[in-house]
Amino acid sequence: MTLVVYNTFSFAGRSAVSPAVKTARPKVFIPVFPGTNCEMDSKRAFERAGGEVEMQILANLTPEVLDESIHQMAKKIRQSQIIMIPGGFSGGDEPDGSAKFRMLTFLPLEEIEEMDKWEGAQLNKAKEILAYELTALVHGKEEAEKAQTAAKEIFVSGGTT
Repeated sequence: MTLVVYNTFSFAGRSAVSPAVKTARPKVFIPVFPGTNCEMDSKRAFERAGGEVEMQILANLTPEVLDESIHQMAKKIRQSQIIMIPGGFSGGDEPDGSAKFRMLTFLPLEEIEEMDKWEGAQLNKAKEILAYELTALVHGKEEAEKAQTAAKEIFVSGGTT
């Protein structure tokens, strides 16, 4: 006769083992300017894709409040890997949409004036240019190119690669 010994296992406790490979969660900053739109839709899209999103409204009630708001935005921009500039750039949906380009980039004024005439799908290109220029200004061109590539992957593939 052969004796068979079976080991018993208990599944009462949980393992504290975590995966060796972590998933990056890029920090996304969305500044909200008077007249912009699609901030919440963009926030949800970045969160679905795994980003940690922070938004801030540009407060401009007084010069002092505006100055403080700008300083807070600058700090948040430095802490972010992606800066998403919301929509609203055109004479049709914001009377002074090109002011963002004048305030936030070093693009030639002639180029900005030409973009101010853009309509339809060209407005998306204007937003892409603004996001790239602002990211390059804060984080450098190499990081701006990485962010641009990541944004295209998110918005073209819907967050799946």
